[in-house]
Formats: sequence, structure tokens, C-alpha cells
Amino acid sequence: MLDAFRLIPALQLIFRTEIEFTEQSFESLTPSLEEAYVRGGGDPREKVFRIVNLEPQCIERTESRVTMELLVVTEAPI
Repeated sequence: MLDAFRLIPALQLIFRTEIEFTEQSFESLTPSLEEAYVRGGGDPREKVFRIVNLEPQCIERTESRVTMELLVVTEAPI
């Protein structure tokens, strides 16, 4: 039952973007992005992929730094 709830965000993303996802739609995070994912509270044991089809969103901009938000997915058993 809990696995079904994990699918809800993915289904919302699919319907909101209307993108047809293929295997080429995902790529592994770079080491620096993986590090940022873990700093943000992500589980370092999870395999995480960046969604290539979706552009990162700027969430904070200062004089010395721009913070971008990537949409990522984790590898989960089906």
C-alpha cells in the first residue's frame, strides 16, 4: 500500500508535463549534484537520476550564487 503512495508524485509529474519519458530521459547525477542531494536530506544509499527533459528551476539568486532546483527520481522496485 505504501508503494502506491510513492507513485503519486511521479504520476503528477507525468500528467503535468505531458512528456513521454523513455530510458534516455534520465541520467545519473554528477558527483557534485549527488553531494548536494545528500546535503538536502536525500538518502546517500538511493540511486538518483536527473530528469533530462526538464530544465532546472532557479529558486534563489544572490550576487555570488544561483541556487537551482533539479527534478530527480530515485530507482525503486516495481
